[in-house]
Amino acid sequence: MGGSHTAFDNLKKGFKAKELGKGGLKRVDDMGKKLIREGLLLAKPTHYGLQVSLNPRQSQAIRAIIIRFFPELE
Repeated sequence: MGGSHTAFDNLKKGFKAKELGKGGLKRVDDMGKKLIREGLLLAKPTHYGLQVSLNPRQSQAIRAIIIRFFPELE
């Protein structure tokens, strides 16, 4: 894993709980765990908590997902 990682809990920072509805932040956690299982995120356990980063070996798949939801970025 390279030097660019962030705390797993930071994945929720871009979402407003109010807009996600009941259990929304839990769903964000579940999605993060699913992305780790699918290999799109790399997990790095540390003594201060779980850290994650984008998997550089999956950059094409990650890019395809981004373009799917934000076609104007292509």
